[in-house]
Amino acid sequence: MNCNKEENWNHLFECQAYELIWQKILEITTEESIIICLKQKQIKCQSEDFIRNVIQDILGVTAKSEKFQKFQHLALEVKVETYLTTKLQKDFKITLNEAQILMANILIRFILTFKELLWKSRCEQVILWEKRKALLEQIKLLQNPK
Repeated sequence: MNCNKEENWNHLFECQAYELIWQKILEITTEESIIICLKQKQIKCQSEDFIRNVIQDILGVTAKSEKFQKFQHLALEVKVETYLTTKLQKDFKITLNEAQILMANILIRFILTFKELLWKSRCEQVILWEKRKALLEQIKLLQNPK
């Protein structure tokens, strides 16, 4: 909405106007994922630094990283790559079921953060744009009756 390019999914990922928001989404998702891990009794014995490293290895460190971009594209389709769940299982020494639940929680945190920080405001902007456009169309019709 902040530039003149066509609005589509790729624009959402690539537009520079969203860069800071994507970085914030990554940071919040990482921090909330660490909290989730610290609450799991099977992972609780791991240090926070170790947990952070595992989460960052899955999500990436920056919003421009290839890892995060891969994760975000799939996550917005509510998908994750299987090897990420396997990685959680191996790194945290937990069962596959526990790793799947953990990955689902990470995915949910990402989606909720995305919705709150980017999607809601974007939808509000689209609604305002649509209202302005409809109003402009009505003004044109009144000025140029056929």
